[in-house]
Amino acid sequence: MDAAHETLLFHTAVRWLSKGNVVQRVFELREEISLFLRIQNKQDLLSAWSADSFEIWLAYLVDIFGQLNTLNLELQGKGSLIIDFVDKFKVFIRKVENWRHKVGMGNLAMLETVSEIVEECDAATQNLITQHLEALEGEFKRYFPDIQSLTSRLVRAPFTAPVTCIPDDNYDGQTELLTLQEDSGAKMKFETESLTVFWSSMATSYPNLCDLAFLHLLPLSSTYSCEAAFSQRLHIKTKYRNRIEVKYDLRCALSETKPRIKKLADNLQHHPSH
Repeated sequence: MDAAHETLLFHTAVRWLSKGNVVQRVFELREEISLFLRIQNKQDLLSAWSADSFEIWLAYLVDIFGQLNTLNLELQGKGSLIIDFVDKFKVFIRKVENWRHKVGMGNLAMLETVSEIVEECDAATQNLITQHLEALEGEFKRYFPDIQSLTSRLVRAPFTAPVTCIPDDNYDGQTELLTLQEDSGAKMKFETESLTVFWSSMATSYPNLCDLAFLHLLPLSSTYSCEAAFSQRLHIKTKYRNRIEVKYDLRCALSETKPRIKKLADNLQHHPSH
């Protein structure tokens, strides 16, 4: 049919970006799908597919899932901290607030796919989009309550954080913060080291302060490592190697330790029996 794609995509709950990619592909093949439904005489589906507002809502889903996919990609990567994710969530919530305000004024510029098919939408559709954006904003705020705290400011900027960021009943922690802020050696280390390395190095000198910091640094912030392992497994165990035991290969693939190939090769040369 000279389409841009040969197949539709299928959703899998294992993959973060799956839903967005599926909706994007369906939108790009909407004319071919419509023709296929007509040829197959799927009248019920074709009737729903040909409804006046269907294409607009499909385009809207493409835009929303595209924005969620962008956010998901920003949450991936090794060494990410929850306090970094907080900033990204705050930015996304403010974006949704701005989109809702713009759509309420009839401006669809931020919805690129919707803008491609309509210059302006009717009042009913505009109202539904506004309601959905408001619900999306509310869901993010519900799911991530109190996404900013004074303690996170302590972790990120300990040398400018007020002593009030530590509870009054933690007198030792307040004392350690005042001492840390006058520690010139710690200041130099803070400017050159990552947050995790810096606070780990301060654990002996400032134990109470570090206990508070570790509450923000230790929790797993995302399932990125699981996603990476799943991707590596797909590369290792293919249909051509479906009987291979992947445990040891997967451990090598996921390890951050770089193998010393030259040394291993030299050992093999000197000890061929190994």
